[in-house]
Amino acid sequence: MALSTGGDERDPWISGDGLTLYFASNQRGTSDIFQSTRGTTAMPFVTANFLVNLSRTDDNEDRPSLTADGTTLALARDTGPSQRTQVYLITRSPTEAEFGSPNQDHLGNVNVSHADQFDPFLSADGKALYLARDPSSPTRRQIMVATRGDATSDFETPQPVENINASGADNAQPALSLDERVIVFSSDRGGGTDLWYATRPDTRHDFGTPVAVPTVNGGQIDGDPMLSSDGCELYFSSARNGSFDLFVAKIAP
Repeated sequence: MALSTGGDERDPWISGDGLTLYFASNQRGTSDIFQSTRGTTAMPFVTANFLVNLSRTDDNEDRPSLTADGTTLALARDTGPSQRTQVYLITRSPTEAEFGSPNQDHLGNVNVSHADQFDPFLSADGKALYLARDPSSPTRRQIMVATRGDATSDFETPQPVENINASGADNAQPALSLDERVIVFSSDRGGGTDLWYATRPDTRHDFGTPVAVPTVNGGQIDGDPMLSSDGCELYFSSARNGSFDLFVAKIAP
């Protein structure tokens, strides 16, 4: 509740220790990136700080995602109705330093002129970039993944994530467990926009058939999932209270 402003809070990303939360909020008018912290996982998050370096005036930034070590951050930026939404990256060192301004280094194969690129999610090691691509009607959004050999190389051309995209539905907002064996995402394949998930034995295999996340979907728009490092907490946003707020669900003991 400390992070609820009456506007929309979306796209949570939680650090491995559970003490730092990045998210997007439109409390300043456009969608911008904010950060909140807490002393222990038993404490509530404090009022969030606006991250000025990650947000550009009159543009919309959302879906912040970081590598496990916190040194590389990806986000999506919408620069207006005449421009495509594209993915941006920024790297910092050490992790205590502020991020500078995002750029599009290493993303030449990811951002294309004929489609919007939404919802970036970086793997823990920064070698895989999951995203949702929207070529516009009649094709619907698809979840894709781009890979690279190391964390300083260019990403290769994104490819659809096998078995995840339902034909005739929007499939978006992918988030993965640290080992990339669990994927959680949003889809309207069941009618409304809900959270779905799928698993696989390892990254060499395709995901199995997705199923709706049980007990979490609330009858309104539910999306923007993010798993804690141990996979036992699911952070997400929901419009069940009118505007979008951030929620967390824990695995039942």
